[in-house]
Amino acid sequence: MIILMLLTAVLGLGTALVYPTFLSTIAEATNPDQRTESIGAFRLWRDLGYAISAVISGGIADLFGLEYAVMSLVY
Repeated sequence: MIILMLLTAVLGLGTALVYPTFLSTIAEATNPDQRTESIGAFRLWRDLGYAISAVISGGIADLFGLEYAVMSLVY
């Protein structure tokens, strides 16, 4: 279980490091009038990915167990 906690922490750290880069790239690449719409679209797709991953990993956990669910998200 310690390994799963460590993998989760590494995944969270990677997300925390990448997210500001994504936002600054969107802000730099878009017109100021469209910036809020572009960042909103980015956040929509990001959050939708989190929701879909949660549903898929829940299904895998039900069928095969928690370890397989976490490993499927890591790989």
